[in-house]
Amino acid sequence: MGFISDKLFGKKYENDFVNLIEYDEYKFPEKEYHKPWDIEITKDGEITHFEVKADRRTFSTGNICIEFAYNGEDSGITSTTADYWVLYVVNGDKTERIYLVPTDNLRQMITDELYHKTINCGDGWKSRCYLFKETEFTEYLF
Repeated sequence: MGFISDKLFGKKYENDFVNLIEYDEYKFPEKEYHKPWDIEITKDGEITHFEVKADRRTFSTGNICIEFAYNGEDSGITSTTADYWVLYVVNGDKTERIYLVPTDNLRQMITDELYHKTINCGDGWKSRCYLFKETEFTEYLF
């Protein structure tokens, strides 16, 4: 899949997530490419930011990929300011599971080296990612 189709794929799940949670209002970033977060939710006067990721391969591999660099620059978990990292496990066009992970917890998992390796991934293999076993995320099932 190329960048454009991946972007549309991701946008679908951002929209889906907005339909799953309670809020008074929400907004997406004004700029098309926005590193800090994907969705801003306001509920009872409190603002919460979410980073939403959907993965087509987790269902078959049992691995969750967390990007930390793109083209040698910080991205993903190293550049987000989101409060929560939302992970969709997708099988074809069906959502199998959703994980809602506090971003600080995900960073602690990285510090504790709960991933089993780092890999090149993504469009053109330009991304660097931590590869976790999906079982590391079971407590965060949404």
